Amino acid sequence: MNLQAGRVRLVFVADRIPRELQRVVEFLNEQMTPAEVIAIEVKQYVGEGVKTLVPRVIGQTAGAETKKRASSPGRQWDEASFFSLLSEKVDASAVLAARELFDWAMRNDLKADWGRGKVHGSFVSTLVVGDRPYYPIVVYTYGRVEVQFQHMNRPPFDDYELRREMLARLNKLPGVSIPDDAITKRPSIELAQLGQDAAMLRDFEVILDWFCGKVRSSS
Repeated sequence: MNLQAGRVRLVFVADRIPRELQRVVEFLNEQMTPAEVIAIEVKQYVGEGVKTLVPRVIGQTAGAETKKRASSPGRQWDEASFFSLLSEKVDASAVLAARELFDWAMRNDLKADWGRGKVHGSFVSTLVVGDRPYYPIVVYTYGRVEVQFQHMNRPPFDDYELRREMLARLNKLPGVSIPDDAITKRPSIELAQLGQDAAMLRDFEVILDWFCGKVRSSS
């Protein structure tokens, strides 16, 4: 039944995924709906007698997820409906943080891609450099902002050490403690926590500025 409906997954696994294959996988995953095409790169790091395997999933871009969600029944969110529901679900400090993050994206020439969640609204802050999209954060109406480490699989953030640097910067924010294994996931921060601390919100935006600067300078 899944095969007849097109719900299949094609997976490539290797210790190194060439950039050419990465682009093919990302393209196929964005075009083949509802099928999924991904690659898993498993790198080995050795130091001080410890061996660590670090998997990296390639192909699950936020753009691909948006297209796949759009192919299934759901609600198309926009700025008005997103902030209307957010105001009903969370307190004023969380709304303030979400609005500031949305305004940050607009000021820095990112665009907001609105989700199609049946229950929760979302927007993806999308940085486009050349013809390549990057997705640093997603903001949700249930009051959290996700940092999209899982989708940081394009240069220069395909570099594990650069993602670790971003993780370290985030963990310097007061009350934030993201574990090391979240570097391949989508850890989140409460919007209210950011909205209640103007300095923390500003420092979070500085980290996002740093992310965008690294991407733009590498193009």
